[in-house]
Amino acid sequence: MVKSDFLQFSIKDFILNESFQHWITNPHHVPSEEWPEWLAKYPERVLVVEKAQSFISVVRESLDELVDLEEVEESWMDVQSRLVLL
Repeated sequence: MVKSDFLQFSIKDFILNESFQHWITNPHHVPSEEWPEWLAKYPERVLVVEKAQSFISVVRESLDELVDLEEVEESWMDVQSRLVLL
């Protein structure tokens, strides 16, 4: 997709775009420089991009918390099973 096509993107479009997701989740990856350059060229899109970026960040943090919760539950089940053996 040509970057100029992103001028018509909604927040949802950015959220679902793999290139955008990669930039948000891997900001130090070399090809990610394309997005800051694009935003510099089209500053009127900054607000939409920031909202999409925020959404992705919140979802990612929530998923990280869920993974931690699953680990806690697994550990607790392990402790319980060991107690039964005593």
